[in-house]
Amino acid sequence: MSSLVTLTAKFYDRSGRYLINLNVQSRYKDSSRANSQKTDSNGSFIFQASPNRVVEILVKPPNAENYTVLKTINSLIESSSKSPIIVRLPKTLEEYQQKILPQSGNGTVATLFKIVDSNGKIMTNFPIKSRPKGRTLSYERYTNQEGIVEVISSPNRDIEILVLNSNDQFILRDSVNSKNGSIQPIIIKLNDSYEKFRSTTTLHLLDRDGSDFVVQNTKVEMLLVRSGQKQILSISNGKMPLVAMVGQQLRFTVFKPDGKALQPVDYFAKRIKENPVELHLDVDVTNGDTAQGDPNIGKDLKEGECTCNRDITTDEFKKITNSSTALGFLKDLNEQFRKLNMNNCLEKAHFIAHTLHETASYRLLEEGLGGKPESSVYDGYKGRGLMQITYKSNYEGYGKAVNEDFTGSNKHRIAKEKKHAVGSAVWYWHHSKAGNLTPHAIKNDLIATCALINGGYNGFDDRLSYYKKAVDAFKISKCTNLDQKIINRLDDYTSFEKSYIYSNKAGESFGWGLWNDPQANKKGKTKNVEEAKKGYARFLEMSKEQTYPFGTLKDNKGNTISRKRYGYSADAAKSFAGKRLKEL
Repeated sequence: MSSLVTLTAKFYDRSGRYLINLNVQSRYKDSSRANSQKTDSNGSFIFQASPNRVVEILVKPPNAENYTVLKTINSLIESSSKSPIIVRLPKTLEEYQQKILPQSGNGTVATLFKIVDSNGKIMTNFPIKSRPKGRTLSYERYTNQEGIVEVISSPNRDIEILVLNSNDQFILRDSVNSKNGSIQPIIIKLNDSYEKFRSTTTLHLLDRDGSDFVVQNTKVEMLLVRSGQKQILSISNGKMPLVAMVGQQLRFTVFKPDGKALQPVDYFAKRIKENPVELHLDVDVTNGDTAQGDPNIGKDLKEGECTCNRDITTDEFKKITNSSTALGFLKDLNEQFRKLNMNNCLEKAHFIAHTLHETASYRLLEEGLGGKPESSVYDGYKGRGLMQITYKSNYEGYGKAVNEDFTGSNKHRIAKEKKHAVGSAVWYWHHSKAGNLTPHAIKNDLIATCALINGGYNGFDDRLSYYKKAVDAFKISKCTNLDQKIINRLDDYTSFEKSYIYSNKAGESFGWGLWNDPQANKKGKTKNVEEAKKGYARFLEMSKEQTYPFGTLKDNKGNTISRKRYGYSADAAKSFAGKRLKEL
């Protein structure tokens, strides 16, 4: 039996908006059996297939009776959460919902605006900001392919529209009353022509671990999506200047040294002066060539004084924990690290720190439920193993990876058999709901690895303590495989502002505020008022552009509602964060 491959697809409507809770399927071509799911809070659909099979991706839009094939792929196509397979629906969500008048049932209306330049040219993917008249807080959004943007407000509300000008500043351009919404868009003409919105930045190629993609004479194809024009670029140091128009959709395809194309990545400039564009590629990287069809560029870690590319010794492990129970797992740890190429010393340090905390130094391999039956939690599959994996889907996923069964009465094996207690944890490290944790560990992003494993920051100080012991035990300060910037700050973890969480996770940013807030009653993290303020402020900032910052679920009537995080609804979290920012 061949190993399954994991694929990630992301779904957008015609306006470019990603779609959550969308009914989707995957199936082998000409098969009557299909895997049915709903897209997650990021609009993504993660599924598995046998290698080198023709797979159909189907969609059932709102109000549709049947599923329709929208994309056919070969399962060997490379994809990830950062570089998913893109599936675009031919209509907007509103069109599928047969929305005649843009008015919602919760007392809000939609006002449509169409942005054109001084010559009447439609501005696509163009940034605007909107706010209620008299307010300073504004919300940024982008026009669709018709230059149209939708602003939600209360009926009969005065709305101010701010647009980007050629000086890279947002200026007040119009003020209108929302009335009962608009069917026809209100035209807003810019003071500048399209040619004034030329953006300059730097294209920076990175691998899946966030390392520089430095391969001599890297071939990169740049496609102007609307015109179909292509340009072939050559990059040698992983960076190159990039000039484009604001809103112009570009598609970059990077080619490996063997000529194989990697998954294309889309980009459009949001400002005239853009921060460097980081193009993350789903490959490992160093200098060199690849064999035909090999997705990786060979990466050989140097064996030195640190624990890169070698086993951890008993003496080194004893410096982290003196638990005899934990020491009994060292052989299996080393074996699984080798098996799944977890060769980097810093990654090992993060993994061991988290697993030692999760299991009280490997003593507790089954989650305690306080007398509740297992059938009442996690789909009947409670936490087991070094990473305390939960839910049947994870038990099945690990089982498929090792070609064994861990469902039903076999689920206890993950706690009772050392190789599977360790193996399930290492597997989950690479296949968590949040994706592969390796890139975060190698960047020393303890905030990210903790939040993505735990969902919050329980036991953060304990994890940090184990991490610091591992850094010393593994002689990571002498590692020659890590970036010097990482080496220079090993005594602490990556700051919140530079963490993956800060840029990508609204809920976990709110959590960072809670766990640092002296009055929030969250345990396991030393309180820090300044960090609490950073977490709350970032959550509020991210919430401006997210209708459901905590994701969604269905109520008993089938209506889409916001999830709760840490006991707070999204609205309650916004109110609490705003209140605490004023008080702290």
